[in-house]
Amino acid sequence: TDGAAVNVTTRTGGNELHGTGFYFLRDHALAAYPALNRDPANPDPFFQRRQFGFGLGGPIRRDRFFFFGNYERNEQRAVGTTTLLVPEFAHLNRISPSPFFNTQLSLRLDGRFSNRHTAFVRYSHDGIRAYGQARGYPSSWLRQPAWADQSILGLTSVFGDTMVNDLRFSYFYINSRVASVTEQECPGCLGVGAPSITVAQTGLSLGGSATQLTLARRFHLNDYVTWQRATHRMQFGVDWEYNRGGTLNLSN
Repeated sequence: TDGAAVNVTTRTGGNELHGTGFYFLRDHALAAYPALNRDPANPDPFFQRRQFGFGLGGPIRRDRFFFFGNYERNEQRAVGTTTLLVPEFAHLNRISPSPFFNTQLSLRLDGRFSNRHTAFVRYSHDGIRAYGQARGYPSSWLRQPAWADQSILGLTSVFGDTMVNDLRFSYFYINSRVASVTEQECPGCLGVGAPSITVAQTGLSLGGSATQLTLARRFHLNDYVTWQRATHRMQFGVDWEYNRGGTLNLSN
């Protein structure tokens, strides 16, 4: 396992920027073989996992506006094995690629408009693309692209010495899919595009044409006022949420 990290502080125009970065690597030289018995035709299958990212933050305008952002990437190029012990189907044994890619990022801006009013806005993203091993032959595996975003806006206002108002509005979006593989993910695989087929007492399952699609949006607003006098505190406000979309299952 190899890894590295670095921290950086830079002063520009009287403002300090603070940052950190990292890089992590693991490959097939350190990973275990993905099957109980080594295949003489592929004794050292390729595997690589790379994780890297950075974070950076600091003032945009001293004592007024600030920012912070981070980015992380995970790239895994792994393999999965198909081992059929029945001699009649042993020629279908294979080691197949099973990649996983993930990107995460966030950006936040904070501002102080006066001694009584502060606000922030944040955006976050999570994206995944994977082709993974479920059960059976690789043509029955699943590909899983997914995309999720969230944005939120906040405003805090101080009204006198006893009353504070907190306003939040957020928007969430998700688009994910679980689908059968295509020739692009599984070149030369038996059963790509075919219906699900299982050969009894052999452990061989191939094909499949099911799709699950999730497409959803959520809007959320809440506004709360906190009032305090001496040892007594009261909080009141409104909370509203609206959801649209859902999960759709398709099969042929």
